[in-house]
Amino acid sequence: MATLASVDLNLLVSLRALLRLRSVTRAAAEVGVSQPAMSNTLRRLRHLLGDELLIRVGKSYEMTTRASALLEPLEAALRTIDNEVFKAPVFSPAESRRTFTVASSNAAAATSDSP
Repeated sequence: MATLASVDLNLLVSLRALLRLRSVTRAAAEVGVSQPAMSNTLRRLRHLLGDELLIRVGKSYEMTTRASALLEPLEAALRTIDNEVFKAPVFSPAESRRTFTVASSNAAAATSDSP
């Protein structure tokens, strides 16, 4: 069984695109790889997860039961990673509840701008 440390996490981004779009060609375009590269990625995912994930039905793909069950948690996990790891927090002084302490020397505290 695969562990998280042994898995190329880029596969998860491709998996999300494949499951959402149900098209190897469109998923490849979204992720920015060639169609043959995405086909290879689908093959790797099928092997890794032990499931076909997408099954050809006529000219389109249908998700397997496992693929359908994976889509929502996968979307949530990737959204969390994007929000928590890659988006810098925005500081808003009006909304901040942080406490700031200002320190100065006695000489600076005694200085006055008064005439």
